[in-house]
Amino acid sequence: MHQMTLSLMGAWYRATTSGSMDAGFTVTNKKSLTFTPMIPATTKLTVSKEWSGLSQANANNQSVTVKLFKNGVATSQEKILDKDNNFKATFDNLPDTDAVNGVNTKNVYTVKEVDADGNALNAGDKIKLGDKEFVVSYDGAKVKNTLVNPKIKLEGDKVWNDANNQDGIRPDEVTVKLIANGIDTGKTSQRQQG
Repeated sequence: MHQMTLSLMGAWYRATTSGSMDAGFTVTNKKSLTFTPMIPATTKLTVSKEWSGLSQANANNQSVTVKLFKNGVATSQEKILDKDNNFKATFDNLPDTDAVNGVNTKNVYTVKEVDADGNALNAGDKIKLGDKEFVVSYDGAKVKNTLVNPKIKLEGDKVWNDANNQDGIRPDEVTVKLIANGIDTGKTSQRQQG
């Protein structure tokens, strides 16, 4: 009796032969148990976007692209984060390992924001979105853009409409409050009259 295993049309069979040349041979094919190949487990990575120094209304006008990295190497997978997905997206069905070989080295997935040319941005890099400039930072799967708010210098003069202090009641000093978007910033400046 001889035995062999073979695959026919995607199914596995064990073939056995019996008999002799004089009496003839009989080949019996018996379907084997289904073989299921081992497939590595999958994982997912959910990425989110945070804005700092920007109102929600202004943030809602923004849109950024993030690229998936596997073990530090860029993949072809990208997601757009915008107000329509609440600045969140998930990369699904990512292989947890690359092989089932007894050495279970887990893949490490990260994301980076990319600029308009598709270049990945590192922490501390700047990106211009519309008329605003941001510094990019990362906290795990959270991408944060902080508005670069350049300081401006405000100067002004107090103009008196009092006929050159004809009544003698003009103060020696005035205090100016800084108001930003209708809100008192708490900052003041004193100016001597001269």
